[in-house]
Amino acid sequence: MTAAFLGSEEPAALEAVGFTHTTDGTEAPRPVFSIDNDNAMGWWLKKIRAKYDQLAHLEEVFKTQKAILQSDLKNLQAFEDQARDYALSKLERKADGSFRRKTIAFGLDGCVSFRTVPSRYAVDEKELLGSLTGDDLPPYVVTVKKIDRRAVSDYVRSTGDLPKGVEFIAARESASFAGVKFPGDARDPDETES
Repeated sequence: MTAAFLGSEEPAALEAVGFTHTTDGTEAPRPVFSIDNDNAMGWWLKKIRAKYDQLAHLEEVFKTQKAILQSDLKNLQAFEDQARDYALSKLERKADGSFRRKTIAFGLDGCVSFRTVPSRYAVDEKELLGSLTGDDLPPYVVTVKKIDRRAVSDYVRSTGDLPKGVEFIAARESASFAGVKFPGDARDPDETES
């Protein structure tokens, strides 16, 4: 593609700019190119236009290829649940129902690993803070409200009361596919395990 893309007149262009090709394929210096006649000016304008056209073409090809790859990835990600379920069905279980191993290899194509994601409480800080108004405070008192996620988890466990803005998320099995990153696999560093 490179030779065709550069065009058949490239050696002549190198000669015009100050290099010539020798019989053994190396380049040798020539007198420096200068625009001192109509032919030289025409050649220079044609080369500049061609390079900009090539650049625009490459940018368009890149944009098109990127869109195709993104679409292909989206289509493949649609099978994530099926792949997780299939890999889960291939794992051996112990008598108590737990897994013997949580990783299974699929030939040279990769492996799937599972880990148990503990249950947790998802806290909507804005909603929870909104329900804790301090109407009796004077306007010149500034308070900073912050949610202690561990304390929320302890409170819910001890009282059984689920405050507005707190949601229980049950434990689940999470799969990681070697070399593949799916949206939503990243663990929130502020998660509170229960």
